[in-house]
Amino acid sequence: MPDHPTVQKSGITLLHVIIFVMSMMVTLAAWQFSKGQMKSQISQRFEASRNQTLTLIRDRMTKYEDALWAGVAAVESHDGQISYPKWHSFARTLRIDTRYPGINGIGVIHFHTSTSLDGYMRDQMSERPDFRVFPQHDEQTFMPITYIKPEESNAAAIGLDVAHEQNRRTAALLSRDTGLAQITGPIILVHDAGVSVLCALLRGRAPLDGGTAPRAVRGGGLGALCRAQAGGGAAGP
Repeated sequence: MPDHPTVQKSGITLLHVIIFVMSMMVTLAAWQFSKGQMKSQISQRFEASRNQTLTLIRDRMTKYEDALWAGVAAVESHDGQISYPKWHSFARTLRIDTRYPGINGIGVIHFHTSTSLDGYMRDQMSERPDFRVFPQHDEQTFMPITYIKPEESNAAAIGLDVAHEQNRRTAALLSRDTGLAQITGPIILVHDAGVSVLCALLRGRAPLDGGTAPRAVRGGGLGALCRAQAGGGAAGP
């Protein structure tokens, strides 16, 4: 008689199933633990890098602010009326391109009203006949950039009235009213993006209405454009 094939019984028992399930659970638990540890390490590294970056930015901006206050002191030492040649002599000593690589330019801004602007224009045009204030706007305050350094790369900013733009106007007036350095929000210029740091020249030091904070009756301020990305081009405070 022909032989019949032997039927093999399955070797998988309940014990095998339990062992397999427990192995999978252990594997999944180890994977979840490893994933959590990795996330924690990434988060810690991110926090450390972020804090380091913020510290570096804060230190750099403080350095830029110190440069501006040095400029304020220089202008104040000439009774707030520093001449074009004397400003450029001072600005050269700052060595902006080597000591402050993040600054595109540092300049002197004068505050004027419609009644004082004509006299200011006459004074500037006596030294620079082609000097002009631009653009036109409807504000009651005028804040033209009188001097700027380096001048070659920022020639387009000379005479720029920063009062025409709310971002810089607000920061300049706040610096004037508080006597503290102020930083603007992001500014888009011809070839660069960045922010301006503004320090006021407090001349007259009249108190604000209802307050004790000094306010510049006449005077101006210094501004520096700090670029947010590498690049050159015309830029001003």
